[in-house]
Formats: sequence, C-alpha cells, structure tokens
Amino acid sequence: MDLKKVILCMILSAAITLPCGYGEVFAAELPDAEEVSVSLADFDSDDLLMQYIDNKVAEKTASNEAASGGAAGIQSVNKRRDVLDPVAMNMYDALAPSVRKVAAGNLSDTAFVVSAPQVFESAKFDAEDLGVNSLLEEGSKNTITREAFDAFVSTLTNSLTGSLSDMLHAIICDMPYELYWFDNVNGVDFEFTPGWFEDNMKIYNDGGKIGIETDDTLKITFKFYVSQDYSQGGSAKKYGPAKTTKADTSLTKAAANTAKNISAIIQKAKDETDVNKLVLYKDEICRLTAYHPTAMEDDDFPNGDPWQLIYVFDGDENTKVVCEGYSKAFQYLCDNTSFADRSVESRLVSGNLTNNTGNGAAGGAHMWNVVHMDDGYNYIADVTNSDDDTVTDTKSYPSEVFLTGAVSGSVSNGYTFKYGNGSIKLEYDKDTLKLFPEKDLAVSVIDYPHEKGDDGGIKAPNTMNASGKTVRLKAGTLKNKCLTIAAKKAMSVSKAKGTVSYKLIRVSKKSAKKKFTVKTNGNITVKKGLKKGTYKLTVAVTAAGDINYAKSTKRITVIVKVI
Repeated sequence: MDLKKVILCMILSAAITLPCGYGEVFAAELPDAEEVSVSLADFDSDDLLMQYIDNKVAEKTASNEAASGGAAGIQSVNKRRDVLDPVAMNMYDALAPSVRKVAAGNLSDTAFVVSAPQVFESAKFDAEDLGVNSLLEEGSKNTITREAFDAFVSTLTNSLTGSLSDMLHAIICDMPYELYWFDNVNGVDFEFTPGWFEDNMKIYNDGGKIGIETDDTLKITFKFYVSQDYSQGGSAKKYGPAKTTKADTSLTKAAANTAKNISAIIQKAKDETDVNKLVLYKDEICRLTAYHPTAMEDDDFPNGDPWQLIYVFDGDENTKVVCEGYSKAFQYLCDNTSFADRSVESRLVSGNLTNNTGNGAAGGAHMWNVVHMDDGYNYIADVTNSDDDTVTDTKSYPSEVFLTGAVSGSVSNGYTFKYGNGSIKLEYDKDTLKLFPEKDLAVSVIDYPHEKGDDGGIKAPNTMNASGKTVRLKAGTLKNKCLTIAAKKAMSVSKAKGTVSYKLIRVSKKSAKKKFTVKTNGNITVKKGLKKGTYKLTVAVTAAGDINYAKSTKRITVIVKVI
C-alpha cells in the first residue's frame, strides 16, 4: 500500500500492538506478538477540556469571549480528509463518531470494534512488493515461506500503522477538544480478531500473490485508552486504573454538561448589577463545591480535576476542588460575562497564603482573584476562603476576603487581610509579578464601597448610550489656526444619568497625539498644522450617575478626516 503522508498539525503518542500468527498454510511456528510504536509528543488534556467547554458555552451564550479562549497553542483546523489515503480515511469515518459519543458522555467502552471491510477491502502483495525472492516454499503450491510471511506482516503492519497515525492526526486537527478524556501517555492500540491470519491468509494468482480478503467476520479493535481522571474504577479521592478502555460516563457526561451548568449561572446573573453578578458567582461556586481536604497533602494524588473548574460545575456533590479550582471557576464566569461597566474584570493570580492567627485558612501555595471594579480600584476575591461547608443560606457565605481591601501591605511584599478573628497574608509569586503590571495587582486599602450583594445599597446600571461620529476638516484651514469641534458634532450621547464628562484615551497616529485635546465638556480642539489624513480618537465618555443610577464609562471612536 502506497500511503500519502499528511502534514501533521498536531502530534500525540500511539503504541500499536499487532498480534500475528501462522496457520497450517505456513512452514514455521507462531512468532511472538509484534509491537510497533509511533514516537510522537503529547498534548495537554486539561487545555482540550477547557476548549471543549469554551465552545459549548459560546454556543449557549453567544459569547465572543468564550469562543476566543481555550487551549494554548492548539488550534482547530479545517478537515484534511481529502489528503488522506483511503485506509486512513476509512478509519476516520469509522472512529470519529465514537470519539464524539465518548466526549458527550454517551459511550463508556473506548475499545471501538469495526469490521475489516470498513478499513480496507483486501491486502495482497507479490514478491516484489514484499522484497523477497519467492512467496512459496520450493516445489510447493500451498506453503508460504517464513520470509514471505514475515515480509507480509511487516508490510501490512507498516501500512496500517502509517494510516492509523494519519487518521489520528486528522481527528485531532478536526475535533481536538473532543479528546479531553484521552490518555495521551498510553495512546492507542489496535488488534485483530483471533485467527485472523491462520484462517484467512490465502494464495492468489497461482502463487503470484499472498494476502487476505476481508469480510464482516474479521474485526479490528481500536483501543483508545482513557485518562485516569475519566476512567471507571476511580473515586472522588483517587483516579481510576492507569491503563483502561472504560470511561466513566458519569464523569464524561458531567464534563459535557459543565457548559450547560455554566451557561445557566451566567443567564441567572444576566440582569443583576455588576457587583451582584460577582457575588452571585461566588455564592454559586461555594454552593456547588467544597474544599478537597487531601489533594494538596497527598503527593501521590494525580494532578487533575480537583485543580480544574470541572469539579465545580459537574453537579456532583462528592467531587471537590482545591484553591485553583475555586479561582479558575470564578475567573471563567467573569471572562464570559458582559459587565455593564466594561472596566470591571477579574485577574487570576497565584502565590502564597500565610495564616497569621490560626483561623482555619489553609496556608501554603494559593491561587485567588483580583477584581478591578467600576470605581477604578482593585479588590481581593478569594473564593476558596469565602466558602464555608456549614452554611446553608448563600447570603451567609463569608465575605471578609471577597471584594475587600487590605489592612496593609504592597504588591512586592504581599497584603494582609482581615479574616475571621484574625488575618491572612497573601503574597504574589514571581510568575504573577512578571505577568501583570504593578497597577493591576495593587489592592485597595478600603472595602468596595457598596454593600456586597445587598440590593438596597446597589444602584441600577446607567442607561447612557454613546457613539462616535466622523468629522471632516480642511487642511487649508488648519494650516494657520486651531479649530474646535463641538461635542455634539463629534459624538452622540443620550439617556445618560448624571453629569457627562469626556477624556481622550488615545490617537491612532502617535505622532498626532499632541494635536488633539478633548475637554471635559466634550469639545475637541485640533491644533494648527495637522496634516491631511484620517485620525481615530478613542474617547472615554463617563456618566457620573445619580442617587438611583450607577456611574458608567463607555469608550467610543471619533474619526477626524483632514482633507
């Protein structure tokens, strides 16, 4: 078989085992099973799972943010089945539907059995194809030589191995995220049904060829091994066996349903104020999960779902997470939320927690969130230490370290926060300090000004609408004097609650930045000497709000064309 090779867009490990055997037609004893390995690199299953969830959340919430997130360095590409050889394409068609069923939690057995005709119709080779001098023993018409048989097995093995590798790469290119459950260490095995060779090897063309014609009685089993965190036989405390083709559908279905559960929470918070969205997210996470008491302490515990948001949203009260699961879950909800004030955002950070007064907080390596709020300040959002398993009323979840400021500290030395009857100290690690500028990590010294989660103290979102216009100026007029563009000519602002003010954020052409000034009343001054061209001005329009409506800022683009 002459196999075409596809350009590999992704690589993974695959170990392919082919049990081979002689029948009476052969003039030798049965050889040992032969193992053929394709040495390829692995990929991160956690990233695949997150992109699988991202795509589903994007479908349900029409979230551009969700659609753009996900697996680092792994991109889905257009299908390349048109470049696969027929055998690889046949494997693809036979196996792809089963891979999708496992991902959706609808199939537990990942040893996929297909009939041989689904893969190839026949395998027949002459002496030249096999690189041997003769197919049959001298003077015999029905006994294949050991050399010919070994060459046949080798040729068929290499052909199927190459086709399997190409097929796997095509599946990864076309639907990589459906493989979140896949064990990329053990990879894939395939094996023939017993008696494949001894019962079906034949001689053709009066000894001119040897081979096999397939029929539906001949089966090939493709064993896609399941990662420990999705395999049967595990528990909430320990993962399943290290090598298995049995997926736990309660876990894969939970993974598939996670997007549905996340979307429901985002929809529940849709009409809430920004601060109430955040409080609702914290309360929902604390309601849905609990802290895993041993995962961090047990060196043998596999690194997997207790560190991921899957165990927060899987709907299983027996699955628990560590701080990373709490903070990732909160970050994910925020990343897929459209806040009324676009400046509101959460940042996922890590470092070390020191329990200063023995108040129950778990010390050591820690992960939490820093939230930038609509008042321009950053606040702590430690969801892990906002959870209390004894609380039944979500309004009673602790909030000492949620949307609160620090008692003391700095970005470089860490911050101390009130907690229970004492305090905790949170210090950023080196990676976090490299990842974020200092202003994004500096925490307020006062708590967020509104009562967190108290509707009586929260103002309604500002109703302001704002958009930019296009203004045309003559270069000849600007040659000798400055010009002022009235705010109403450059921008459209309506339904604003409270005093409206304006601020210039940036000019598309840096060289022209000093040529523009935006006054607080919105009038734009253009200095003389501005050359012909198109200039885009980003302007922040702020409605101050009033007793009933919150402050709101929108960024708009004003286009100035000098002709």
